[in-house]
Amino acid sequence: MSWPSEYGGRGLGIREQIAFNIASLDYDLPLAPYIIGLGMCGPTILAVGTDEQKERYVRPMLRGEEIWCQMFSEPGAGSDVAGLTTRAVLDGTPTS
Repeated sequence: MSWPSEYGGRGLGIREQIAFNIASLDYDLPLAPYIIGLGMCGPTILAVGTDEQKERYVRPMLRGEEIWCQMFSEPGAGSDVAGLTTRAVLDGTPTS
């Protein structure tokens, strides 16, 4: 609601956004798939993106036409699935 209207938002203030957030608590809105885009990516694009990036990404994000995600990769630190390795140690215990 508080995102600029030129990119698909309503151009309202933070007070209206907070009022909506409070009023919508009693409803089961399907917001989970949009949390990353609306909570992190979109605000970042609005803050530091070019006009072209804002035009390309913000409106489809707000309309639910695109769903954004967050990927993690920390090589060697446990969350790098592409670099996953396993090993086995022969300890002499029979398996059934």
